[in-house]
Amino acid sequence: MPTPTSPRAPVSFSSADVSLKEYVEKLIEERDKRLLSVIDERDRQYADARRANETAVQAALVAQEKATSTALAAQEKATAAAFSSSEKAIDKADAAYESRFESVNEFRAQLGDQQRTFMPRAEVELLINAMNGRMGAIEKSVTETSSQKSGAISLWAIIVGVLGAAGIILTIAARFIP
Repeated sequence: MPTPTSPRAPVSFSSADVSLKEYVEKLIEERDKRLLSVIDERDRQYADARRANETAVQAALVAQEKATSTALAAQEKATAAAFSSSEKAIDKADAAYESRFESVNEFRAQLGDQQRTFMPRAEVELLINAMNGRMGAIEKSVTETSSQKSGAISLWAIIVGVLGAAGIILTIAARFIP
């Protein structure tokens, strides 16, 4: 069965009423109307499809823009976090560096103080030589003193010996002399 939009649809009038020319013109006119209605229907379908396509593309663009902005925001946050942690690490490294140099400077200051409190070598040698001279004098004095003491001890020994001998002689004499 032919459809109303198909080009082979039957014409709705009889051939006895009209001439052949009118019949053909009427047939052409009917076909033209059907073709125009098919063309109009297809144009409408194409327009609907184009609008649907445009709507889909627009929705895809909006979704892509949204996804891109979301990804960009996430990337910016990640970059900011990385930058922040990098700055913190740099600050910690700087603090450690400063602390290390403070320790080094403190050690240098201690060495400087120690060097200032040490006695110079020449001064130490002078003091040692002076002490050696004094010790030599003390040794000489001790030797003289011990010589004098040993002489005094010898003198006392002689005196005690003489007195002891005199006492013995007197004791013996007192026994023999009535």
